[in-house]
Amino acid sequence: MTNSNETRAGRADNTLAFYVREQLGETYNPDSKDENLVDLLTDLMHFADSDKIDFDLSLKMAKTNFEAEQEEVAHGI
Repeated sequence: MTNSNETRAGRADNTLAFYVREQLGETYNPDSKDENLVDLLTDLMHFADSDKIDFDLSLKMAKTNFEAEQEEVAHGI
């Protein structure tokens, strides 16, 4: 299945909305996405720490994947 970056962004938005509603018990406000993303990333850092996952390495790998996906779009791949 091929995913566009728009599809990927939509999945992330859905995940963020779920996190805000179901985990924080708040109403999802699209104007607060940056704050909500920080909260989610912070919780993910706690999760990684508790499971002995290298969060920084995971973030570095995610950045590499993101850049590759951006390049695919730029080059029509």
